[in-house]
Amino acid sequence: VEDINICVNVDHPRPNDLKLTLKHVSTGTQVVLFDGTACNQPNVRLYFDDGAGNAICPLNGAVRPVQPLSAFNGEQVQGEWELTFADVVLGQTGKALGLTLYYEYTPN
Repeated sequence: VEDINICVNVDHPRPNDLKLTLKHVSTGTQVVLFDGTACNQPNVRLYFDDGAGNAICPLNGAVRPVQPLSAFNGEQVQGEWELTFADVVLGQTGKALGLTLYYEYTPN
């Protein structure tokens, strides 16, 4: 992997309750993408990119993840990837509607 970005689409009435984590299961490398927000608008439609700005409100558009996605640089694209959507506060529920993983690499 030379560069990796991820787009997520989550319906949830209180995004400040959410924690999103991307893991490359084969290597164990894990990155926190999103860990709540002060933005009280419902739903999350974000494109996580290390080169994006830091604005997190509204929850729509390109943003920098909590931890850099560059942690995956140098790893193989192949293997199992896991995106965890965690609702860390009881009371409200939501659902993951989709995700897209974008990557650049140079084949060996």
